[in-house]
Amino acid sequence: MSTRVRSRLKKAGRNFKRLDFPAMPLSHFPAFVEDTFRPIEQLLVELETTGETDCDRDGAVYRAPSDGQWYCLAGALSGFVEFFEAYGRLVDRVMPVAALGRLANKFGYGTMVFQSDIDDVRFELDSLRAEANLMTSGQARSILASMTEEACTI
Repeated sequence: MSTRVRSRLKKAGRNFKRLDFPAMPLSHFPAFVEDTFRPIEQLLVELETTGETDCDRDGAVYRAPSDGQWYCLAGALSGFVEFFEAYGRLVDRVMPVAALGRLANKFGYGTMVFQSDIDDVRFELDSLRAEANLMTSGQARSILASMTEEACTI
């Protein structure tokens, strides 16, 4: 709905609502998919070029681009893995998240990350990006809602 039509409806006192497209695949929203995968790709580039990550006294951290807050890197990667595992259960397919899970464990335990780990994660990210493009926005919302409900009950 254009802003001109929306303003006319407001002036006329009619209710209007934003359209929601729960059945549309995320391939129609490439910026959402890119925003999801960009922090992990930036982490991999940083590991390849400098071999370092940002750390605090508890371990590796990263700054979330959405709110600018610092979060535990191992927990964020584990959440990414859990999200795609939940999507795999939803569509009855096995998602390639083993290398990403190993990378999360390495950050969690503070062990060394090798180039082979980075290459494995890059390979998996390409597959996960293709899966994310097939996912609908309704599926993504329902998985996120179930994950946040689980976090609130634990």
